[in-house]
Amino acid sequence: MLSLLVSLALAQDGGGGGLDTGVVVVDTGGDGGDTGSADTGSADTGSRDGDTGGRDTAPPARDGDGDGYPEDEDCNDRDAAVNPGATEVWYDGVDQDCDGNDADQDGDGHDAEALGGTDCDDTDPAIYEGATDYWYDGVDADCAGNSDFDADRDGFDSITYGGDDCDDARDDVYPGAPDEPYDGDVQDCDASDEFDVDGDGYDSAAYGGTDCDDANSELSPGADEVWYDGVDQDCDGNDDDQDGDGYALDDDCDDTDPSAYPGAPGWTDDCEEVEEDTSPPDDTAEPTDGDTGVADTGEPSFYAAETLFGGGGCACTSSPSAPGAGWLALLVALVPWRRRNHAR
Repeated sequence: MLSLLVSLALAQDGGGGGLDTGVVVVDTGGDGGDTGSADTGSADTGSRDGDTGGRDTAPPARDGDGDGYPEDEDCNDRDAAVNPGATEVWYDGVDQDCDGNDADQDGDGHDAEALGGTDCDDTDPAIYEGATDYWYDGVDADCAGNSDFDADRDGFDSITYGGDDCDDARDDVYPGAPDEPYDGDVQDCDASDEFDVDGDGYDSAAYGGTDCDDANSELSPGADEVWYDGVDQDCDGNDDDQDGDGYALDDDCDDTDPSAYPGAPGWTDDCEEVEEDTSPPDDTAEPTDGDTGVADTGEPSFYAAETLFGGGGCACTSSPSAPGAGWLALLVALVPWRRRNHAR
């Protein structure tokens, strides 16, 4: 019975954490086969889970490398040079500052090309693959690797910035591009051959130039003419009138002499050369129209009888018939004088 009471007392204690009363339960040898041995009387710990009832204190965190950062914050607690406060050494394969990044220095989200990434300038966050590229500023912002002065990407820099692309907004216009002649659209950036296909320096006559054959560089206004070959090398429309006198070879008296042509002075209409009479004048011709052969002085010649009859001095005393002959000579001499004065 006593054992039962003791048991009830212990049940009401409930292990609430208070100190045990230290009551020793003594078995009286009643039922239950109790041996009657004494209870050990061990003290209750005051807690069902073994809590001592004192204030809890956690043990200090472990800092294996002594760098001031515990191992739960330090990404490498075996190296004092590696911790969240360390200075990052880029691209060495070591994440010194424990931020998980050793390949993207500018933080633009693109790893440096040196480590297999696509960022061509890992010191500028505005430069990376896919960034907006502004032409002609000297910066390859999109990391395309092409010239920043070739906006149309035809492989030729703009002529405005030292290149030779005459239109950097059209990728079909550049030096050496296929160019359709005579259309006024200079696609090869060489305006000199737009209307001068044969490259002889003369534009086609069909487009306002003077080249009579723009497909043949040997024919132009500056070429030397080869006469009579049926080809107008110098484009003047003439291949058979070498001296330029207006008569072709077949009709010209001499096609190397511009003064020799049909009907020219010294030439007949049939191109026969006229021979000039170079003999001296004939002084033995008979006088005509009452000419006496005596020089005409405009006055009566009283000495004509001397000339006509071979006498000297006055013919009136030369012979018995002289008076009649002298008068006859005088009359003959007066006839021309009268005619001239009558005509006056």
